[in-house]
Amino acid sequence: MEFIYSETIFYILIFLRISGLFFFTPFFSSKSITIKIKLTLIFLITLIIYPTISKDISIINNLTFFKFNLMIIKELFMGGIIGYFLMLLFSVVQTAAQIYSMDMGFGMVNVLDPISQIQLPILGQFKYLFMLTIFFILGIHRKILMILINSFHKFELGKLNYNHANLAQGILEDFAYYFLIAIKLALPVLGVLFLIDIVLGIMAKIAPQMNVFFIGMPLKILVGFLFLIAFVPYMLDYFKYLLEDGYIKIIELMGRVLM
Repeated sequence: MEFIYSETIFYILIFLRISGLFFFTPFFSSKSITIKIKLTLIFLITLIIYPTISKDISIINNLTFFKFNLMIIKELFMGGIIGYFLMLLFSVVQTAAQIYSMDMGFGMVNVLDPISQIQLPILGQFKYLFMLTIFFILGIHRKILMILINSFHKFELGKLNYNHANLAQGILEDFAYYFLIAIKLALPVLGVLFLIDIVLGIMAKIAPQMNVFFIGMPLKILVGFLFLIAFVPYMLDYFKYLLEDGYIKIIELMGRVLM
């Protein structure tokens, strides 16, 4: 009976650490994937890796209700850290698109994202799906899962301790870092659109009878799209770099916040 009790506790803790990842990671946290599918997938992964994980039976001794709840929070938070970081990574392209969509004339043009079930800029949705495709092609999803599985060997069940100062600093630094990247991604498009505004302003001075507002918006949309299409190969390479760099940063962040 005691054996069944201890093994059940360990199974729950493993299940919760994996759940933290699946309920916060882009695509896997999608509302289009039902709770039943998520729980089944988490259950199967837990079942597969359970025999490979070392367990310290001493943590079960004198286990109180408060201690068990604290373990639950820590295990969920472990997977949640990785999920949050990935959401931050994917929000880069959406933020960049939101910045220049306003200037291109798509500020009010939003579409329903079937993954997150929220309204997103149409260009942001395109870039998000583009990056998500690269995410799966490069196999980053498998690498992320391996980070979590390896964490069971590096950070034992029930013994997670967080460095709260490093955690807060790491989250703020990464947020600032990726927000800066979003601005850098938007700047080339904003630069081209700004040049169009200058040209239209000069044309309005030279030929006052010309209806600049009539040709300005279609011209911005056309040039903006042509510019984005021309930069697709460069975006592909940069998104690859961004995802691989994000994978390394997740490992670094975990090393800093977990003791």
